[in-house]
Amino acid sequence: MTRIAVVTTFNEASYDGYAGRMLDTFDRFWPGDIRLLAYSEQFKPPVKSDRIIFRDLLDASPELVAFRERHRDNPRANGRASRRLRLRVEWRKPKIRVLRVCEADSFMWQAVRFSHKSFAIFHAAANCDADILYWLDSDVITRQAIPDSFIAQMMPANAMLSYIARRKFSDCCLTGFNLRHPLMTSFMASFRHLYVADALFKYPQYHDSYLFDVMRKRYERMGAVNHDLARGVGQAHGHVFDHCDLGIYLDHLKGARKDMNPPPEPVFKSLAGASSL
Repeated sequence: MTRIAVVTTFNEASYDGYAGRMLDTFDRFWPGDIRLLAYSEQFKPPVKSDRIIFRDLLDASPELVAFRERHRDNPRANGRASRRLRLRVEWRKPKIRVLRVCEADSFMWQAVRFSHKSFAIFHAAANCDADILYWLDSDVITRQAIPDSFIAQMMPANAMLSYIARRKFSDCCLTGFNLRHPLMTSFMASFRHLYVADALFKYPQYHDSYLFDVMRKRYERMGAVNHDLARGVGQAHGHVFDHCDLGIYLDHLKGARKDMNPPPEPVFKSLAGASSL
């Protein structure tokens, strides 16, 4: 029998805002033999469930604490990158057009903010007995009971990763890791190295989704097979859950929908035109 666990992380403010709903709907609607490893930050949520295991993220990951301390006052690591120009070369005309000068805060360079997610995954992968580990963002709620048959489709036997592919970078609100894959130990070590050695800053972006794709593509070149949970839907749609059958069960509360209580009705209504896992 394949052992499956889910991991997430959140702080007290996000628990009060939306993560509490994520925990509650996980407990109600995910198959009973799947545990949730919930990494909170310096507080214990008032949740009573035998299948939700709480861990303090900062106590569990001294490397995260060290990374945050190194880059606490580093604007490059906190979304405030130096002036960046987007250029377009127009070959038919002898000129280069400057499309935008970006100095504002941006998630693309928020290494510290998104490092909490990465280090929670690293710790869970190294310290759980699951065969498959899924990351689930704390603003993803479950709408109805998820059948075992659906879970079984999410990670093909030969896959190292399951992910949601999009045009610019993957949507990592839901990501699967086959911990028994022969390349997974190396993958996790290489991914972790980006943070502990500050190697992530050599890339043009360093939020978790971009770095995940860097590592995913590297291991695909080494022969790893990875599974797109949305079967290509993300190439045409930014909010993938609305356009494939992930949206039957899950709803990613993006933007203003995140703070609505009760949460709004899901956009995805039926299987009409949906992509199968």
